[in-house]
Amino acid sequence: MYTIIIFGLTLWLIPKEFAVVFNAYTEITWLFQIIVFAFSFVVAISFSRLRAHIQKHYSLLPEQRVLLRLSEKEIAVFKDFLKTGNLIITSPCRNPVMKKLERKGIIQHQSDGANCSYYLVTEKYSHFMKLFWNSRSRRFNR
Repeated sequence: MYTIIIFGLTLWLIPKEFAVVFNAYTEITWLFQIIVFAFSFVVAISFSRLRAHIQKHYSLLPEQRVLLRLSEKEIAVFKDFLKTGNLIITSPCRNPVMKKLERKGIIQHQSDGANCSYYLVTEKYSHFMKLFWNSRSRRFNR
């Protein structure tokens, strides 16, 4: 469909005299139209591939992009949450993986009255984790 549209627009926009002069110069009837059709065919295929690429890479939600970029160590932190749904994650405060996840906004650091600290999975990311988690591949789905 794109090929026909591009072909028609190209023929419509290029002056008819140019096509006549080109065909007369080459002495091959309809050569200009064949070249324009080949051009429109290549442009239509390129446009289709570009659209598919954009749709594949840029149609993801921001939360989904963050989850897809998590490393194996970062996913291992959520093992208990993904199995049982427990939002509380206990870990040492100076754990670099936990600090990284906290900067990404996936978890929040909390502390209670007994000076115990723990992390909570944020509500927004807990929803997306449950939605996109694939237990067979142990990865988040696209």
